[in-house]
Amino acid sequence: MDVSPDVWGDYYWFVFYTTALTYKEDPTNQEKDITKTFLMTLGKKLPCNSCSDNFDQHLEKFPLDNEVLKNNNNLLEWVVNIHNEVNKITRSKLVTSDEMKKKYIKIYNQKKINKQCSNYIYIIVFLLVLLSIILYFKLNY
Repeated sequence: MDVSPDVWGDYYWFVFYTTALTYKEDPTNQEKDITKTFLMTLGKKLPCNSCSDNFDQHLEKFPLDNEVLKNNNNLLEWVVNIHNEVNKITRSKLVTSDEMKKKYIKIYNQKKINKQCSNYIYIIVFLLVLLSIILYFKLNY
């Protein structure tokens, strides 16, 4: 089944960028192999046939080689290069690594803030329930 990139594209970019941004500065050979296998598999299993074919073409221009896998900055640059190849096809704005790093760090921090807020809400609700129970027993007994 061929699914429009409008449906899944942002999620796949999130995975590609998160993989690059969390990649180690000095990865082991095993980490390099795992990351390469993961990204190659992800790119070749895109839910859009032409996208998957395009990914192969982008790899010819920007191979996922040992230099790319050397550190997180190189891997981030590779993801940006692949993303910009897609953006050229879709006539979207080209992106920079700094821009994307800021974008995704903001997303990660927002999720962290949302989780902290959720925890505070749970604590407040718990305290209100506890206070209600205490008041109920004080007033009725």
